Amino acid sequence: MRLIVVTVITIIICFAATATAAAATEPFRPPMQPSAVAELDVAQWANETVMFVGAHPDDIETCAGGLAALLSKQGAHIVYVVTTNGNKGYHKSTKMSSQQLAGIRFEEQLQAAAVFGIAEEDVYQLDLPDGELIDAPELDVRARLVSVIRRVRPSAVFTWSPYINFNYYSMGLQH
Repeated sequence: MRLIVVTVITIIICFAATATAAAATEPFRPPMQPSAVAELDVAQWANETVMFVGAHPDDIETCAGGLAALLSKQGAHIVYVVTTNGNKGYHKSTKMSSQQLAGIRFEEQLQAAAVFGIAEEDVYQLDLPDGELIDAPELDVRARLVSVIRRVRPSAVFTWSPYINFNYYSMGLQH
């Protein structure tokens, strides 16, 4: 079986790059031309397992949710891998522990995935601490990710673009 790895330019990249570009004299141009994305033939994965890898709970929906929903609607079996646990994200309760917040963020992740037609058992969390992915032991990250890949045997993996500027988003290319 041949595994295809596809990188996705994310909305987060566009937000960050647009903010940076606003101060620059040159207009922002994403590294991947929109026509390259438009030519992606998603029908080839209609009856295949497709994996999406994201750094934080909700990143996949925010950045590639439309593609995940389209593939799911066309009959693909969608699998999410969330590398961090979201324990340093924001919640309106400032008295919450990191562990409590991680639990809430994962529950929200499951609910968001369900909106896109992804079953709870198809959402994997590698449970690495939020904001510390770049410093995580490389072999540990690889072992966790490879374990999921071997379990679900995807035909394609969608992950972060190599052109991203945030260290923790580049995990898919470094690990």
